[in-house]
Amino acid sequence: IAIGPSYMTSKHLGYQEQGAHFIFHDSVGFGARFGHDLNWEFSWSWHHFSNGLLFLPNPGYDIPVTVSIGKMF
Repeated sequence: IAIGPSYMTSKHLGYQEQGAHFIFHDSVGFGARFGHDLNWEFSWSWHHFSNGLLFLPNPGYDIPVTVSIGKMF
């Protein structure tokens, strides 16, 4: 779980206009390491961007599924 403030250079997030350049990024996910030396990782996460109703308009933006796989060296 991660939550943090961000600054956008544009008030547009995709095609949606936001009320300010200030926005929050929230994410929730899980992952697992696997392989002989546990040097591979698979993870899934969900992301949400909005200004928390501090400024209008605030349509928000969701990225419902992010899947990644990686190898550590």
